[in-house]
Parts: sequence; C-alpha cells; structure tokens
Amino acid sequence: MAKTTQKTFVTGDQHGPVECLGMTFPNEQARREYFMGKLREKLKDPAFRKLEGFPVGTDEDILIMSEPPFYTACPNPFLSDFIHDYGKPYDPSAKYQRKPLAVDSSEGKTDPIYTAHSYHT
Repeated sequence: MAKTTQKTFVTGDQHGPVECLGMTFPNEQARREYFMGKLREKLKDPAFRKLEGFPVGTDEDILIMSEPPFYTACPNPFLSDFIHDYGKPYDPSAKYQRKPLAVDSSEGKTDPIYTAHSYHT
C-alpha cells in the first residue's frame, strides 16, 4: 500500500482562484477535490478498469499516487478534455519546417562522460 504523505504540485497562488480545463475553482484545494471525486467515480467503472495498461492496485493507492487531471496513476480519463482545452485541430495547409540538428556528437575515450563509469555495459 502506498504512503498517504502526498505532496500537491502547485504553481502560483494556492489561495486564489484557479483555472483548470476551462473551469474556475476558488482555490487549488477545491480543484483537487473536484478532480479527485471525478477520478474516484471513474475508477468504479468496470470498463475503465479493463483498459490496457491499467495498474494492479486498490482505488485508494491509485488516488494517492494521482494528481488529476494532470497526472493519474492509471490511464488518464481527462486526456480528451486536456486536448480539447489546450490543443488545436490539425491543419494540413499549415507549413511545418524545422532544420535538422547538426552538432558534433563524436566523443573519444578520454571524454569525462566516457570515463565516468569504469564498467560499460
């Protein structure tokens, strides 16, 4: 069983309004409670538990290790909401062009990275 000493990852003011996935919450704790409740409901769905990559563990262990909607210790049910809120549709007419990475990457046996470990596997 996982430890219950979980740290909340907070950016910005923890006591002011927080916007997440198009919703506004009075504070970070309210956001966390809302999405934890949604994840708790989703974990009760047997079809969700049959998804490929679903971990073996209790609901409480999964909830302790999760920080929904940003990270879940199971397949993330909030991914489509995240894409809808932050993504943009594919536009085939948009030009995408990047130059290839052209840097010297050759190193010899006297390089500090090479000699950092005495046994190479």
